[in-house]
Amino acid sequence: MGELVAQGSGGSATIGVLIGSEAESQKLRLEGFRKAISRYPGLSVAEVRTSNISRLQAAQQAEELLSRHPQVDDLVGFSALDAPGMLEAATRQPSRSVRLYGFDDLPDTTEGIRQCRIAASVVQQPMEMGYDAVLLLNDYFHGKTPPSRQFTEFRVIGMGSSSDGTGGACR
Repeated sequence: MGELVAQGSGGSATIGVLIGSEAESQKLRLEGFRKAISRYPGLSVAEVRTSNISRLQAAQQAEELLSRHPQVDDLVGFSALDAPGMLEAATRQPSRSVRLYGFDDLPDTTEGIRQCRIAASVVQQPMEMGYDAVLLLNDYFHGKTPPSRQFTEFRVIGMGSSSDGTGGACR
């Protein structure tokens, strides 16, 4: 996600961040994001807020964040409901131009990308994650030590990707 924001902003932006909760997965996403953007001196995080994995809370938190930090150029959401909520907040402030980045491919997110209102979304692969989890459990029950971390593939929709029909025409 950090690389997407760096690419979309040209390496210079003030960023507002929403995390869904204090769950470990959200913390790891935020940690990875901060690490990625640390390579770009022109990128900074204005504030991190929690949406409680609620579209309504994401809209409220994003609107408050935009009001409190008028310098914010980009909003990044790390839970599936954050991008649709951030889009609502950005729509209520039509005089502002804010790039939005989300997670997952909910219909409202993919529609926002098709309409060029959401820049991009990082999409998980839940079937692969489940399959890998079963394999790891099987190995564990057969005496093998599981790796400390397991990585799965992801894909990005938006940012000019057109193989899935989303975002190819935005520039």
